[in-house]
Amino acid sequence: MAQTIELAGIARSDANQAALQAMVNLASIYGNQGLWKQAEDPFALVVEARSRLFGDVHPDTVAAMEDPILTYQSRDRL
Repeated sequence: MAQTIELAGIARSDANQAALQAMVNLASIYGNQGLWKQAEDPFALVVEARSRLFGDVHPDTVAAMEDPILTYQSRDRL
C-alpha cells in the first residue's frame, strides 16, 4: 500500500506533469502539421496516464481528451 501511495506521488510530481505536457505539445505540433498518425499515440498516452492517475472525470483528464479534438478542429478534420 505504501508503495502505491509513493508511486502515485511520483507520478503526480511536477516533473512528470511537465513530461505529460511535453507529450501534448509534441502531439499538437504533429497535428498542426497534418501528421495525424504521429499525433495519435502521444495524445492517447496522455489521456491514459491522466485517467489512471486522476480518474476519468478529473479536469486534467478531460482537458487531455479535448486536446486532440481541438487539434483536429483547427485543421478542419472534424
